[in-house]
Amino acid sequence: MATTPTRNAVPSEQYSDLRFNAGKLDEFITSTEDEYTDRLGITHLTVRGIQNSVADALLPENNLSDVQSTDSSLQNLGGGETGIAVFKGATPAAIRSTLLAAARGANSDITSITGLTTALAISQGGTGGTSASAARVALGAKANTGVTDASNAASGVTGEYLSGTLSSTSLTSGAVVNAASLVLTPGDWDVNGAVQFDNSATMTSMQAGTSLTSATSQGFPFNSAISTSISAGTQRMVLPARRVNVNANTTIYAVATAGFASGTCTVNGFISARRIR
Repeated sequence: MATTPTRNAVPSEQYSDLRFNAGKLDEFITSTEDEYTDRLGITHLTVRGIQNSVADALLPENNLSDVQSTDSSLQNLGGGETGIAVFKGATPAAIRSTLLAAARGANSDITSITGLTTALAISQGGTGGTSASAARVALGAKANTGVTDASNAASGVTGEYLSGTLSSTSLTSGAVVNAASLVLTPGDWDVNGAVQFDNSATMTSMQAGTSLTSATSQGFPFNSAISTSISAGTQRMVLPARRVNVNANTTIYAVATAGFASGTCTVNGFISARRIR
């Protein structure tokens, strides 16, 4: 027969309360339930309840599937080892949001990184340096301010410079000749040049320019021309600058021609190109 306790204030020495508490002590120790209610209607944990509460508070020693069989709301946040960093929550994403944590692998959670003291390697998507100068060294890049050591730009690099010359090419009146040539590799180039005529008698005209076809004048705006009586001696002409943008090796020529009725005429040529991109 169940004992009906009083609701006397604590501590109570009434026999009925002592008898009731003896039963509650047995319930506290041996019950398979997590809780019991005392004579004043207050709920407390049993030994079984205390064990379960402690187990819930500790990181599980078994794998996630074992503990989820007891509590399916336990979630692994994506660690490499299951059973480590296990938290209770609706979903891993919800827990990470509460902890202000990013997901493992490819994700959109990380919007900025501060406090790094070790530079990310190039293979990790970084520059390999913690300063602008160190990053340029790691990337093999030059500063925008240009070089100060009189070095030349490497082949294929913006700023690469090429040049070519040819000396004492004999002219026949009215015939176009190659005064110099240069092979441009694929790229975007600014081309310039100059020629020098050495005539032993009067010339009536002279022309010079650049051409993508051997011994052929491409006309304006790629050549300059003078038609007048030019006394014997040395005459020089600067070739009009031009842009040449090519996707394969291409030869460009400095071409020249002169008009004369007697004597001889030779031409020396110079052509250069600077890679702009």
